[in-house]
This record gives sequence, structure tokens and C-alpha cells, in this order.
Amino acid sequence: MEYIPLDQHHVLKVVAGTQEDVWQGEVILLASGQREGTMLGTKLFQVPEQTNRELLCGMAQQALQAYREG
Repeated sequence: MEYIPLDQHHVLKVVAGTQEDVWQGEVILLASGQREGTMLGTKLFQVPEQTNRELLCGMAQQALQAYREG
């Protein structure tokens, strides 16, 4: 599992896809006051499957922006 920072309070948790060319992930709201290196938090939503890591990150950024705008 890989964690990619999206901003100070959110990370993208990359989960291996079921197929070689499918990437899956979840946007996580990090818990306040956590120690550096830990990735404890609350899952906000799952990011739609993408064909590569860069597209997954881009989709996560767009989804997080939409989430903030309500």
C-alpha cells in the first residue's frame, strides 16, 4: 500500500487493482495530532478506478475539490 499526500490533511491510499492496468484508491482524512509516519484517519470516499497512478492522483484531487465545494 502506498500513501500519496494530497494536502496537509488528506492522503490518497493507493490499493493494488484486481488487474494489472487498474489502479484503485481511497481519500483519507488524517487524524489530528497523529505522529509523523502514521496514516491513521477516516476514509472519506473511494476514487474511481483509473488506468495509471497519475490519473488516479488527478482524479483524487478533483474529487477532493468537489467534496470541499459541497
